[in-house]
Parts: sequence; C-alpha cells; structure tokens
Amino acid sequence: ASQFTTRTDVTNNNLYDTAVLIISVDAQDTFAPTLSFNMPSDQLTVTENSPIGTLVMNTTGEIFKLIVSDRDLLPSDPPRKYQYTVTNTALFKVNDDGTVAVNYVLIDYESLPADKQINLTVTATEIDSPRANLTGTVSFSVSVLDMNDNSPVFQALNYSFVIAEGPGSRPVGQVRATDADSGVRGTAGLRYSIVEGNTTIFAINESTGEISATGNLVRNEVFVLTVRARDSEPQASLVRTADVAVQITVTRMYNLPPYYSAPVYSVSVSEDTPVGSVVGSFPAADPEGDIIRYSLLNQTVSSAFNYTSDGSLTVAAPLDRESPIVPYHSVFVSAQDSLGNRTAVTEIRVVLLDSNDNDPVISVVPTNFSVAENTFPAIIVTINATDADLAENALIRFFVSEATNSFAITQTTNTTGFASAQLQLAKALDYEARAVHYVTVTARDFGLTARSATVTLTINVEDRDDMAPFFPVRYFSGSVAENSNNAYVATVA
Repeated sequence: ASQFTTRTDVTNNNLYDTAVLIISVDAQDTFAPTLSFNMPSDQLTVTENSPIGTLVMNTTGEIFKLIVSDRDLLPSDPPRKYQYTVTNTALFKVNDDGTVAVNYVLIDYESLPADKQINLTVTATEIDSPRANLTGTVSFSVSVLDMNDNSPVFQALNYSFVIAEGPGSRPVGQVRATDADSGVRGTAGLRYSIVEGNTTIFAINESTGEISATGNLVRNEVFVLTVRARDSEPQASLVRTADVAVQITVTRMYNLPPYYSAPVYSVSVSEDTPVGSVVGSFPAADPEGDIIRYSLLNQTVSSAFNYTSDGSLTVAAPLDRESPIVPYHSVFVSAQDSLGNRTAVTEIRVVLLDSNDNDPVISVVPTNFSVAENTFPAIIVTINATDADLAENALIRFFVSEATNSFAITQTTNTTGFASAQLQLAKALDYEARAVHYVTVTARDFGLTARSATVTLTINVEDRDDMAPFFPVRYFSGSVAENSNNAYVATVA
C-alpha cells in the first residue's frame, strides 16, 4: 500500500491546532501481467535431439528468458508468482525463472514443416491473485537446428547392371542415395566412390553416382563392386556413410532387355502427401539405348499411385496409413523396349509415414452419474481414449474443466494409441450448494499440431439428511387479552 501524509490547521481568534492525516491507499489487482523478452525473439534456436531440460538460446549462445511485468506492483512490492502454460505444443515448457526448455525427448528436424520452426504461445497466470482471469500471453518461434543424425540410404538394397561386351568408355548404370539431413549433410552433399572390387575397368562420378566402363569387357564376366555414399559433414568424426553392392554382368551383343537397377525398391512418403506429388523416380535402362515404355501392372491399393512415362511414381489419390494398416504398399511396374519383345519388371514398396490426421476417440458410457453429497474421496468413472495415429501423434493426455473445480482427473495408462484416466472428486460435493455438475473432459494428443476430443459428463449430487431444522429468528412475540380462551397469540415458524 502507498501512504500520503497531509497536515490540517484549525484557527479561532488567534487560537489554533494542527492535526496530521495519514492516508493509506490499498493496491487492487487491476492490471493483467505483460510478457516480454530479454532479447529479440527472431533468432531463437535449439538443436534437434536435445535432451529434456535444454534451454532455448539465441544464435550467440545467450539464454532466452520471458520477462513478466505487472503495473499493479510497486518497486517495493515483493515479486509475484506466475504459472506458465504453453498452449499449442508439448515440445517445450517454461521454467519458473522464465527460461524456455525442451520438454520432449525427441525433437526431430526432419519431421518439421519446411520453415523448421516450432511456434509457441505462452500464457502467464497470476497464482496468488483473487482474479484468476488476469493473464498475459505472448507468441514466438524457436528454430530447430539440424545435426548429422541420418546416414545415407541407397534407393535399392543392391544394384544389378548388364552391359554389352566390347571396348571403349560407356555408361553402365547409376546408383542413387538420399540423406534426410539438410545442406551438405543431406542428399545435396552426397559423394560416391568405389571402395572394393574395382579392377580399374570401372569409374564412378562422385557427384551423380553414374558408373561407367573404362576398359575392354569380355562376355560372361561378372564384376561385384562396393560403392560407398558419404555425406559432406564438415567435422570428420561425424561423417556418415552407407555401402551398397553393385553387380555388373557382361553379355554378348544382341537385343538385351531393359532392366531396373534393383528387383525391389523401397521408398517412404507421408500419408498427407498431396495428389500429384512425385514419390520417387524409378526408371529402367536399356543396354542398347532403346526408348522405354513404362506401365503400371498392379498395386496393393487400387488407384493409389500412377507410374508416369519418365519412370516416376506419383500419388494418384489421397493416402491413408490407417486404411488398410500394412507394412508397405506394393506397386508392380514394367519397362518395355521399343521393339516390344523385351520387358523388365520390378516392385516398388511404398511405406506410408504417419501424419497427425486422427482425433482421439473418447470412450465412456454412460455419461450421466450420481454421487452422494459429503462423499470424499471417490472415483466416479474410468475414461478410455484411443488414437489411430503413431508415436507422439497417438500419445494422449487428459484435461478436466468444471465451474466449481470440484473434480480432478488422474491418468492411469498412456501407451501409443491408448490412454486411460480416472475422474475423481477433488473435494466433497454439497447438494444444497449445487445439485448438478457438468464436467468437460478433453483428450489431446502430443502432435506438433495437437488434435483433441471432448465429452461432457453430468454428475448428479444425491441429497443426504445433513441439515438440522432451524427457526429463522430467535425470538417471537405476541399479545392476548387477559381471560382469553383459545385466542390467537402468534405464529412460530
């Protein structure tokens, strides 16, 4: 409280007196807290796979903090306590000192949207304020930095090429790998080399993976090479590599069939990939350089994919990982040479990656319950929820809201795709205060863009004989004439 002091004088015919008036002004909780930062918020970073508790910093290594100010507080007032809530992601939390820390064990750079940023909305609520609605909110973004945590992956488990006999420099085939990391640590930075089996007859383009013959080849010879793909990680100890076997068979010169570099290809694509997007390129080659015609023979899910004239597999219809649930979708394709009498066939196995496209489903029957007043503690009902997605998209947490804060929810099970919780009393209920309570239970997943479901339960409070009768007033008065018989005196009620 602030104090003001004033002096009051009173006079009468040269006689006077003086009084000192001290006025204390009590502070009222009027203003909501205001959130700001200890530094600009446009350069906040955290590295992927950082352990829980890692603090968000700027690009120069300074720790980022939220600062709360409140116009109700004077410089001499003790600091106020606040509860921080991050409403749109479970990946971060705000510590009591305003620092922002990692709250989830795996933040994966490769699974984030293109801008590689996580948006946070933080609300600060005054804990010791009688006005629970006094909150301050601020939004900012944290950029996730890539680390070299993915090794190159060849598009085929092994490669097999056929080349006609003869001398001269000629193309044999191409090996291709991808790397989920970014920049020089990713696909753009891959470099290829032959590490085993090269008899100086073959060379490889380190940038494209194209293998060529450089010497004379004799029919029926078979060469087995080991080709290595390595990323261009600047720190030598962190470089990642992958090896693949390449078999090269030398045939005699006649109309050889077209061929695929692998009998089976594997590729992954998110289930929310738009129609028309390219899943991958799977062209065949022809030893004589004939024009190749491509056809789609069969696929697990009808009309899910197209196989185009350049050997690319594209999305033809909306994909759904949950229907049917299989390890992969098989697509069988063929390549035919221009003469029409030589054909090659291969299988493309498409693994659908999960996206958070399913809301949790709450299971609780019935939704109307009764509980006797003055009962505590008490478990009202067990609530189950399921989620058809995977990983963090299928981890579920429960929340409860109700006007009198008379209920709590305790989670008992939380596995991928299934969670269970018990709705309990937080305190005894009073029939005379409120006969019916409406409790809203929310089930929310841990996805980057969280999805949720709600159910409203009706709790009827059963009356018990817990109130003694009473007179509304302590004394009653009445009057009656003397000598009266059976006369009205007063009403006592």
